[in-house]
Amino acid sequence: MTWGLPSCVDPRDPAYASAPRVFGNFIRFWHDRHGIGDEDTTASLAAVSRWEATYFQRGDDPVIARRRARTRRILDAESA
Repeated sequence: MTWGLPSCVDPRDPAYASAPRVFGNFIRFWHDRHGIGDEDTTASLAAVSRWEATYFQRGDDPVIARRRARTRRILDAESA
């Protein structure tokens, strides 16, 4: 969550801001679907919360911005 997604999604995109909520919802869904207990679900959601501030800081990180630009160039070339 702290380097993969910031490397692909522009922080100006509304999807960027919703990522921690989406991760949390996905964790709840997956754990419920696969019978993973409440204790593990709570721990997973706590990890998302713990890394949320770092995730938002990474949006402006110059190294991440270069990765994001490189990813964009690759995706643009593949779709051309």
